[in-house]
Formats: sequence, C-alpha cells, structure tokens
Amino acid sequence: MTALEQRSLALLRKESLDIFSRLHSIAEDILFVNQIHEFYPEMPILPNLRCGAWYTDPTLVRRSHIPEPEGLRASKKRQWPALVANCPVYFKSTDGHFNNWSFTLRRPNLQLLHLVAAQKDGTGSVSNDDEAKIEIDDRIILVDSTRAGKRIPDALSKTVPIWCAVINRAVKEVYPQGKAEWDTNLYTPPAAVSNQEHDQIERRLDGWASALANSSYDLPNLPFPLRPIWITPTSSSFPSLAKDRTFLPIICLSASKQVQDGVERRSGGYAYVQGSGDDHELWAPSDSIGRGEGRAADVGRVAGCCQR
Repeated sequence: MTALEQRSLALLRKESLDIFSRLHSIAEDILFVNQIHEFYPEMPILPNLRCGAWYTDPTLVRRSHIPEPEGLRASKKRQWPALVANCPVYFKSTDGHFNNWSFTLRRPNLQLLHLVAAQKDGTGSVSNDDEAKIEIDDRIILVDSTRAGKRIPDALSKTVPIWCAVINRAVKEVYPQGKAEWDTNLYTPPAAVSNQEHDQIERRLDGWASALANSSYDLPNLPFPLRPIWITPTSSSFPSLAKDRTFLPIICLSASKQVQDGVERRSGGYAYVQGSGDDHELWAPSDSIGRGEGRAADVGRVAGCCQR
C-alpha cells in the first residue's frame, strides 16, 4: 500500500467516527426504511434494539393502519397501538455468530407473537387454547443494520431465522394436531449463510425447540408457521405478500448499504458510514441524542443543523 493510500485510509477511518458523517449516514438510511414502510403501510415496523432504533421512526408505528382484533372494547382499542409501539425486540447478533449459534430462553421474544396473530375473542392477546379462533394480524418488519463486511447483520441473517424455526418446531410439538404439513425448515439467506453453516445450525434446532416446548412459557397455536424474508438496499424488488399465503412473514430489513471498507464519500460533504447506528456509544456524546432509542425522528433534524 502506498503512502497516499495509507493516508486516505486513515482519513476514512477518522471520518467513520465523525458525528457529522454518522448522523447524515443514518438520515440517508432512514429514507430507505421509510420507503419500505410506504410499500408496506399496514405493517408494524419495529427496531431490533439497540442499533435498529436509530433507523426506525416511532411515529411510523403510530401511523400504521394496524388492524385491531375484532370485538375490542373502547379501552382496549386505545391500548392496541401501545402494544405495537412498546413491543421491545432484541435479537442478539452474537446468537448468530459462527459456532456460537443459540436460542436462549432468556430472550425468547415471544411478545412478537402478539403482533403476528391475535385472538378474535376481543382480548387482544394470543392464547394457547386449541379451540381459539386466531386470525392473521399484521406481518412484521424488523429493522437492523450492520457495519462493514456484511450486507445483512447476523441478527437478521441467522438469529431471527433460528428463532422462526425454533418457534415453528416448538408449536408443532405442543400442538401436533393438524400439523402434518407444518413447515419446520430453517430459512437463511444464501448470500450470507453458507450451506455448511446452515446445516450445522439445523442440527441444533430440535434441541432448542424441545427446551422451549417444555419450558414454562405459553406458546400460541399459530395459524401458520413463521418465515423470514430479507430486504436490503440492493433488493431489486420487494416481495408481494398475498393474503392467501401459507406462512406468517417476518420481514428482516437491513437498513444500511454495503460499501467498500464501510465508508464512502458523498457529495453532501460527508462520508457515508455503513451501519452508523451500531455501537453509537463510540461516537455519540451521551447527552446529545440520548441512547438513540426512539430517536430516529430527530436524526434528520439534527443532521440538517450539524455544521462542519
């Protein structure tokens, strides 16, 4: 590497920690997330904490036309949007790291199932009653991002697929009736997960599913199995999800563009930093934008005011 190349790389690394570049990069990625929301206006859009919170405007959830379970009382109707807006989601990327794959009962994320399916009995909650009439509610969009070197974060490419497959297998184990054709396959993005890694993960699924099925958690008898679907800034088209589908889609939205070395110059005078919301404690002053959670609505305003 020449001296000029070394100086250029050092400059890019310095800019990658610059709050000016970070905020403008996040604002750029938020535009893509908003585009996806406009394409799927009725879907709850939830951040995978903590990184995903930088890219998810909490007002998007409140503006979504989220169907309410039939028969809700007036008081419950007021609570339903709050259930969506305050549904914490935490899929750790480390649970998807190579040779560290895991489904932990400490973070089962079962609260998400309240948004995937809702009873028609007017309670607004999911039941484990075999006779419960469960209707499809909204599909869900999970937002996250990743730094240089990957197009999709491990949390979305492996941790969420593991979660979907484990939930599906556990539901079949608890409620075997009528599930001869129940899909328990593991779905992973081929560009992010090799066949070898996919097979190694798949061999562990039954053990995790049995642990969940035999735990104290109440699992709902879902109408269809879960299935992850991935969208990135390089996606040429977005999937059309028909109402007569045979699965419950979990859309995994990777917000940031993959760029060489994780940094790319922009004409706006800033360096685009892939996955800027990741590890924000390294660059964001603790008293500037708080912890980032629920702050996506402020990023564009702050970035516009930020001067060199």
